[in-house]
Amino acid sequence: MCSCVTLGLTIGEFFVSNYTHSITLLVVANHSFYNLLTLVFGTASIALMKSNAKFLTSKVTYGWNRMEVVGSMISLVFLGSLCFGTTTEALQTISHSGHLDLMHLPEYIFILACVHVLIWFLVLTFIGGYSHYQWRCLDEETKIPTRKYVAPYFKDIHIKNLFRDLASVGLLMVTSVSVYFIDKKQHPRAIKYVDPCIALVSIGLIIFTSLSLIKKLAIVLLQSLPTSMDNIEKLKEDILQTYQEEIVGIHEFHLWSLMHGQIVANLHVTFKNTEAYIKVNTLLNDFLTSRGVTQITVQPEFPRTVAIETEEDDFNSFEKTKESSSQSQCCLKTDECSLPCADVWCETQRCCKPLTSPPVA
Repeated sequence: MCSCVTLGLTIGEFFVSNYTHSITLLVVANHSFYNLLTLVFGTASIALMKSNAKFLTSKVTYGWNRMEVVGSMISLVFLGSLCFGTTTEALQTISHSGHLDLMHLPEYIFILACVHVLIWFLVLTFIGGYSHYQWRCLDEETKIPTRKYVAPYFKDIHIKNLFRDLASVGLLMVTSVSVYFIDKKQHPRAIKYVDPCIALVSIGLIIFTSLSLIKKLAIVLLQSLPTSMDNIEKLKEDILQTYQEEIVGIHEFHLWSLMHGQIVANLHVTFKNTEAYIKVNTLLNDFLTSRGVTQITVQPEFPRTVAIETEEDDFNSFEKTKESSSQSQCCLKTDECSLPCADVWCETQRCCKPLTSPPVA
């Protein structure tokens, strides 16, 4: 329902903006089109997640939850391109002295702005507003995958989301009222500057209020460290301190946001022995789950003992002599993979690189 009314509103705003030559209304229409795209992608994501079609589930093994993230980024790209085009038109209107396509019929524009606000209240009742819905797809509140979405209470809706939804419409009302009361005889060129200047301010507010959403989307798409876990070394130290009797080392520890509400951890853990692995493996998964990690992959490894030879050679000698002495000592390797590939060609494709260079044939 929200998508249908938003579609009708978007078509009406584009039509009226083209008829009245209002650049500020064109900015509002662009924002409405962006909101429509996010609703469409959200609806498509829900439909794909609930679909049991084999050809869909077999191609995307992690599910379609990330469709909302991809859709939000695509919508922001569309919004940015539309705002760039509108900015160019506004600057042309200001710079061209003989520009005749000025804003007119401000009373119709004001009525359409009131209709926009009424439709927004309808969307507010169902999904909490456009920005609230977009943030709900990415918010840290939805870390629990089984949590079902219910109609939001007004106390759960942030003021910044209300401002992001209504700022451009409010500026449109200011523009229409200003143009309506401007005396065209005394100030014949005022309309030429009022409409495009306020449109530029509206574009600036849309971009500014979208920066935090872009940052959140980038964290997910770039598989960056989640904002709730800003120090992976501290988490590594906590694991080693908690299980210091069983775990002797951790390497190749990777942590990222797969999608909203799902944090993935991949790590290679060096256990002291097989008994320690059996004892701690389940406890380690529970420990990471308590820290917010939802998908855990632990590669168990065991320390291997290697012999290190220290040789005393002559200063100018390149070959071993009978007089050179060698001394062997043992050490535990806990920061290298215990099961490396045997061939030299795969060294560059390994997830954990060797500390020593492979021998050259």
